[in-house]
Amino acid sequence: MLWLKRGQGFALAGIFFAGWAVWVLPWLFGPIGMLFGGIAYARGERRARWVVLIAFVAMIVGLLFGLLPDKVASN
Repeated sequence: MLWLKRGQGFALAGIFFAGWAVWVLPWLFGPIGMLFGGIAYARGERRARWVVLIAFVAMIVGLLFGLLPDKVASN
């Protein structure tokens, strides 16, 4: 994509996977988001460090949501 700078696509994908990590398979999507954030940082995207942090926090929150009993977590 010509309108994205080098590394921004990976950073956006990392944010996407971090968002999914809160609700669906946090043990899979969290590390994928962190990996994409790391790739974006290696390609020169300065804000990618935040992507890695957000993906990590989203993974932890998703894992904590999974520990809630069904009575609390569902309708």
